[in-house]
Amino acid sequence: MATALAEGWPALTERGQQYEIEAGPQPGEGPLSGPRWLYVWNRDALGECCCWKGSRRLQDDGAGWATGQAGNCQRPGKHPWVTKVDGEAVGFAHGAADALEYEQLIERFGTPGGARQLGVVLDDVLVVDLDSPRALRDFARMSFTVPKDKILGVSTSPRGYHVWLDVPGWNQRALNLWMTQWLAGSGGWSGTDEAEAGRRGFLVDVRTGTNRYVVWPGQHPDRRWISRAEFGQVLAYTLVGMPAWRMVADSDRQAPWAVDTGSDTMAAWIEREGGGAGELDLSGLTFDGSQSELEGAWAELERWIERLETAEAGSGRNNLLNQIAYHSGGRAVAAGHSPEDVEKRLIAAGHAAGTHGVSATVRSGLYAGIRKIQSAR
Repeated sequence: MATALAEGWPALTERGQQYEIEAGPQPGEGPLSGPRWLYVWNRDALGECCCWKGSRRLQDDGAGWATGQAGNCQRPGKHPWVTKVDGEAVGFAHGAADALEYEQLIERFGTPGGARQLGVVLDDVLVVDLDSPRALRDFARMSFTVPKDKILGVSTSPRGYHVWLDVPGWNQRALNLWMTQWLAGSGGWSGTDEAEAGRRGFLVDVRTGTNRYVVWPGQHPDRRWISRAEFGQVLAYTLVGMPAWRMVADSDRQAPWAVDTGSDTMAAWIEREGGGAGELDLSGLTFDGSQSELEGAWAELERWIERLETAEAGSGRNNLLNQIAYHSGGRAVAAGHSPEDVEKRLIAAGHAAGTHGVSATVRSGLYAGIRKIQSAR
């Protein structure tokens, strides 16, 4: 097992716990070139969002103390940076749809820092988001399947790690289907739903696609590049005592990062199986992207979720969840929130309320709601 791990992740240096310095890939170069860069709101020193809603506590009582109400942004450090200049919205109202080339971004808006941070669109790039000990363990169980030449880098996040892979050709829906079928014989798979992954399955969140973005690592200690050797040691520690049968079993399918998506057969399969909210073209939506629009749409979503939470068993909670996803979820995406974040929030609310078939209920309602808004534009 240790040998298989070493094949995919370089071993420690001779100095034991002293790892080589890793700069990580460079913005705007190689696989990270093209119009994929945007700004998103940053977090402040207390972990709250730098947007107006996240900083409501900053009120001076005259004695130099911040006594206002604590910020309550529901997506701190994740949603697109938007401001107003002379009454006009400036920034990234539609998230990934407004992304620019890196040089254009810096020229138009200046360098990142302060209240805003870089975000990068995952077009032809795949990020494995390991945001829990369970996710880290399950990725370790499949880590030997990752070709070394696909690894762009590994970074830390506030809750875990991001593994960046140069894996072009996939869209999110086709990738999800491939992961499901690839790991079916090894216990099953789910990106974010631990109940669907089960005890023996794999809970690993994989992200890609033209409308998905993640925060780019910077100078903040919560988001920094680490060496592959350091991450390899983390994986090795995670696998201590792991029985062989918990690892990925032989399958008729390769891991998605080992597949040649450029072949005619695979390209046709991905095109046929693709689609879903992660691949919808949101650029035609005409919401102004103002801070009030973003906050209002999310506040409406939260109000309906509160109603779901208080609904009694047998009162049609599953239907209510589907309706919330269709109406409020779709409007939240149209206002500039990412489909991924809206979907995650709704799935969490469905589980908390005790509904059944949560993921399918949310996705059917949300995707239909987004498409309805698109058709009306």
